[in-house]
Amino acid sequence: MLVLLACVTLWPGPAHAQITAAARPGATPAWDKGMIPINAFTDLVLKRNGKAVANFGRSVSGGSGQFTFDYPAWTPTSPVTLELVGKTKTVSCVIPPEVPQRFR
Repeated sequence: MLVLLACVTLWPGPAHAQITAAARPGATPAWDKGMIPINAFTDLVLKRNGKAVANFGRSVSGGSGQFTFDYPAWTPTSPVTLELVGKTKTVSCVIPPEVPQRFR
């Protein structure tokens, strides 16, 4: 109980935290201005046994997207390869069957 009381007493109050936060300069450049996407996202490809699995819902805009795959695409029978396709390069990730098996 004594330790808890000491922590409460020594902890800076909300006024101190607000002053510290107000004294910090903003990001340079501002995050919403001057940022150039280096490898903008253009597509996502899911492969099983070396063959692309068709998605039935796809929406890509502004470097982000949504993709919908049917449940059989994720059955834990063999590794699945995800390919994140960008304008300048593609990044691949192999998902072993043990990972989707945990979601069952």
